[in-house]
Amino acid sequence: MGDLLKKNFEAYALKKKMSDEGNMEEEEGEENKQKEITPDLSLYEKFKTENGKAPSTILFSLLTKIFDEDMQKVDNYFASYLDAIINKKIFITRDFGEGISKFVQFMPEIVLDVPQIHQYLWKHVINPLNRKGQLKMRFIKWVADAKDKPVAEDEDDMMFDESNAMYKLMALILIDQKKGDKAPSSWDEVFKFFDDCKWGKVVSDKLEKIDDPDTLWPEIKDEIGNEMASVIIPLL
Repeated sequence: MGDLLKKNFEAYALKKKMSDEGNMEEEEGEENKQKEITPDLSLYEKFKTENGKAPSTILFSLLTKIFDEDMQKVDNYFASYLDAIINKKIFITRDFGEGISKFVQFMPEIVLDVPQIHQYLWKHVINPLNRKGQLKMRFIKWVADAKDKPVAEDEDDMMFDESNAMYKLMALILIDQKKGDKAPSSWDEVFKFFDDCKWGKVVSDKLEKIDDPDTLWPEIKDEIGNEMASVIIPLL
């Protein structure tokens, strides 16, 4: 499923790129050249209705495939692709929350190949969905229920559960809360947001899963700046 979803996005990205560069095939005709390029999202409905796939699983599968070492297509064309998904109501708010929850729980696996995964998820998914009122931060579930956690089939199998990417993503979300939509929020408002989302227990439970704290906190400081880090890091 993930590979088909990735191909769907890449087909749209290619058409959009050709259109933007004025390189549409001649047989498309002048009239069609002027039409807005929109993605064919019928595949999503097929997965939901014919294959019985949960919307959150579909979203999770898409993100795990398109976020890789080559992010140029995502940087250039995912915003309009996501807009089409929103406008056509492929997913509802709950679906976005559940799909992103699955993804953040899977980040320890992805970060090995894509160290900036927290930045990509924030920039291309969480931030735009939040701005459009399609995501409630408090519904992001950072830790999987025990019954949903994968179990290693062999004693030698490694289960990746380091939490560095989670802390970095939380820091980006908290900084955005501080900046506010139209005017900066007070730190008390940021602390209230943190408490309302019930992140205190999450960060406490995940402290022991940090891979090399001596590098994590300086990396967060480099990303968000010394001034913000002086408040955010102690909160985390």
